[in-house]
Amino acid sequence: MLFRSSLRAKGLIGKGVTNVKILGNGDLTKKVNVDVCKISASAKAKVEKAGGTVKTASAEETK
Repeated sequence: MLFRSSLRAKGLIGKGVTNVKILGNGDLTKKVNVDVCKISASAKAKVEKAGGTVKTASAEETK
């Protein structure tokens, strides 16, 4: 599962970041489940095509 907290733990986003948007650059070769604030239409399509799921929530819900 890809959460904002897991991105922060890996150093991919800073502590002050409250909104994260996943973009559709690149290709997915494995199934991933995504739970973030925002995701582009192309990224959502790629996640779902790879067999994953997408859940979006407001920044307040994911704090």
